[in-house]
Amino acid sequence: MSDATCSQRVFAGDAALLDLVLPHSLAVFVEMSDKEGIESEGAWNDRFPVSKHPAARSANGSSVLKRLQADSALYTQGIRERKASGGPAIKGLSVPHIRSAMQEKGAGLDIMVAHIKELHACVLHLQDTDMAAAARFIDSALEQADNTMQGGVPDLSVGLFPLKHALAQAGGQSLSARLESLVCLLMTQDFVEVLQRMFSAQFRIMRTRVEHDMAAHVSLWGTDCHVHIGMNPLLSSDEGNDVETKLVTGLLTFCRAGHLARTRGLVTSLIQLLQAAGSTTASDMEASVTAVTLKAQAVAVSLSTRRAYVSGGTYDPRLLVFEFNCNMILRLSQVRLVDKFVRAYKEGKSLCHQLIMGAGKTTGNPTRHSNVSPLCG
Repeated sequence: MSDATCSQRVFAGDAALLDLVLPHSLAVFVEMSDKEGIESEGAWNDRFPVSKHPAARSANGSSVLKRLQADSALYTQGIRERKASGGPAIKGLSVPHIRSAMQEKGAGLDIMVAHIKELHACVLHLQDTDMAAAARFIDSALEQADNTMQGGVPDLSVGLFPLKHALAQAGGQSLSARLESLVCLLMTQDFVEVLQRMFSAQFRIMRTRVEHDMAAHVSLWGTDCHVHIGMNPLLSSDEGNDVETKLVTGLLTFCRAGHLARTRGLVTSLIQLLQAAGSTTASDMEASVTAVTLKAQAVAVSLSTRRAYVSGGTYDPRLLVFEFNCNMILRLSQVRLVDKFVRAYKEGKSLCHQLIMGAGKTTGNPTRHSNVSPLCG
């Protein structure tokens, strides 16, 4: 399938699944925190006055300082965007609560640990549920894409072709839909039309092969083959749309299960930090509070993640396939970067973008053998 010219496509399934909105059983653990103070762009230089060092006066030092200032401005802008209306936080794990519980070293910590263990159990349950559901949806899509029967028997009202095709499939003499094929079809302009053409091509190949092998004018398909060539006899447009909806639902559910698995890893680390906090000394108190706070924020952000290429019930199939292939959820910054390169390409312009450490160069690479992400290639 070389046609990958599709764009936004309407999803007829669960809108909450499309947006990656997690169920209420997990949402109850998250709240929006109050606004927090935001450092100024030059705060790093106030605490670490490197600009006053003699080495900063050299050409190289001046260049490094300019890059630090630019990176600091970019970081501060991102912090402002996240904190403008408060950010997600785990209920009951605010900084004052964490510090108080660590200082008391008693029931407060035990309650926190029990609370996060409950979250862990909910995440694990939903992950297992999603994995099973994804398998069911994908299997159902594959089964329906291959369907040549109604009610378990061939529909002979259109001729003998459905019966012959069903027998050929049962005997391994006709190709069947595979997950790879259907996923590729998602990236075409018309899923159903191309799916019907795919079957048509399979029929032509099979007819040619059988006629050649048997050296006869009457092939397995018989004289009514020309009537039905170009379509899967019992796959209507509505059924084709249903195949697409089931397939996309399966892919979305699988990606959410993968995201939940990563979230579960963060929750496990948070539990370990809270359990270790009981033996924290006074000198290590602030470091321990900071570690727990950062991990709790990471869990809250993960639980609040949304798909970045979804808008008004539509999605970009190409980015969904990318997420499915890489078992990841694309960040908004990554999707914006892709859009930026696409616009430049369409306008016939060249574009160069700096790859920042920790921004997903290796994670976003399907082959995992290079440090350069193919997101823009």
